[in-house]
Amino acid sequence: MTLDEEIYQSVQKLSQPFGEKLLEFAKSLLQEQSEREAWNMLSLHALAQSAEDEPELYSEADIKIRFQDSQKRKDYGISV
Repeated sequence: MTLDEEIYQSVQKLSQPFGEKLLEFAKSLLQEQSEREAWNMLSLHALAQSAEDEPELYSEADIKIRFQDSQKRKDYGISV
């Protein structure tokens, strides 16, 4: 039985007052989910903005040299 089927069957057994409580609870969960998604997007946006302001510490050449050095160590069986 799928989750949807199980939920549907359980809800069908509830009395009207409990069904109303369940609906209120479901709406509050949807609101909480929406708020969390909004905060997540805001956090990601803020992180992206702050990353743009960071000074570049390494050039592309620095990264290529480091990568080439690590490849040479691997060829000689040296672990970092």
